[in-house]
Amino acid sequence: MAALDSFKKAAAAECARLESMAGAARRKIALQIEALAAKLRDARLLENLERRKLAAWKLEFAKELDQQAEEEHQARWRKQR
Repeated sequence: MAALDSFKKAAAAECARLESMAGAARRKIALQIEALAAKLRDARLLENLERRKLAAWKLEFAKELDQQAEEEHQARWRKQR
């Protein structure tokens, strides 16, 4: 009977230890999920920023190219006069 009581106590202690470890693992997983969500959000923000900057750069480049073409056209037109 004493051996059974000892076994029950040891089993209960082991169950408590395992439950504690499971709780700690769940908390760690939750923190990792939060960190992953933040990193994914940051990555999306950076990708959007990169797209906007590229679009702005292309627009500015096109404006500069148009301006240079206009200046070249005007220079040739003045030469022909």
